[in-house]
Amino acid sequence: MHIIKPFPANYDAEIAPELPSSGGGVRYFPAIKSWQSQLYEAALKFTYGDHPSWFGVFAARSRNTRGLNVTSTMPEPDSCLVACIGTGFVVNVAERDRWQAIEMYPVLGIEPISEHQLLLINNFTRMIAFGVNGIRWETQRLCSDELRIASVESGVIKCEGWDAPTDSSVSLSVDVVSGETISRVNK
Repeated sequence: MHIIKPFPANYDAEIAPELPSSGGGVRYFPAIKSWQSQLYEAALKFTYGDHPSWFGVFAARSRNTRGLNVTSTMPEPDSCLVACIGTGFVVNVAERDRWQAIEMYPVLGIEPISEHQLLLINNFTRMIAFGVNGIRWETQRLCSDELRIASVESGVIKCEGWDAPTDSSVSLSVDVVSGETISRVNK
């Protein structure tokens, strides 16, 4: 697990060397259910101000994916992104019962855009932008496969990907504010 801090946060996150033997202060994402098997693959220790530290244990959908293993601060200073082998979660560290699974799998890339207070997340075909108030926008399918954010310049996200119908690479420009596709050029 790699920890990055592109935005200021009201908490600290670190890789948990071990969980407390008592099990106290440990929260599983998603919660353990006796009838459902989960692959819990990452454990983090969260510290928020004067509150007692707590531990988050995060599940992955599969060990056989190219997805990211990363924890990142977010534009909202109480929130944390955790991608566990591509399975994404957003957790409010101050109120750990406020969390959501990211409806994008696998998480393959993240790109902070400080000047717009956005954290971009992409999978093979589309992107989601998280702002201070949660999800700001979500694109439709931008390409058939291999979506990659190349750069962000002057309010435009430059992306590349693969277009199966034309059997060629495609370059895309997406508006940072709206998530709308500005241009699409097959190479």
